[in-house]
Amino acid sequence: KNSIVIGYVLGLSIQVIISYYFSTQIGIYLTYIYLYIVAYYVGYKWNRVTSKIMMIISLSITAISCIVRIASKLLFDNTVLYNVLIVGYTQAMIAFCIFLIFNCIFKNSKENKIIKFLDSISFNIYLVHYMYIVGPIRLMGITKSFSINVIITITITLVTAYVLKAIVDTLNIIIDKKKSIIKCNNA
Repeated sequence: KNSIVIGYVLGLSIQVIISYYFSTQIGIYLTYIYLYIVAYYVGYKWNRVTSKIMMIISLSITAISCIVRIASKLLFDNTVLYNVLIVGYTQAMIAFCIFLIFNCIFKNSKENKIIKFLDSISFNIYLVHYMYIVGPIRLMGITKSFSINVIITITITLVTAYVLKAIVDTLNIIIDKKKSIIKCNNA
């Protein structure tokens, strides 16, 4: 547990240094990478227990994150601190808390295959959608039709998110096999 905290603090420090001295855009991408790692860890440890207290805590954290984001925009707008750290992390906290709130609200509902599929790639969608909407691979202006741009952007985002999930799943299988081989060799 301590090594995870130390690793994240070290990663955050590297992110700040890179953002201030080299490239703000790389710092933003590092935010997404770190959040992906944290989300993976949380998902791995998640026990799906929900309660009214969790919902209240999630609503409170969402409100605090919104207040921090708005206040920071007034104080630090267009600075590396705001653009790289505050925006990325408050946005992630809000998204995570919304996930917890929906998890509490819909915990007893029946499964839907489309929802289950989108759920399996939702964080990947979150990670990649920005680059197709306004980021370096902007697709929203590719044609003169807004509707076609939206369809293209959603399609490419879903495909990219699915490919990213497939890569992560493959890496998990490889890691699990190596762990079992190591475990057998140590036994």
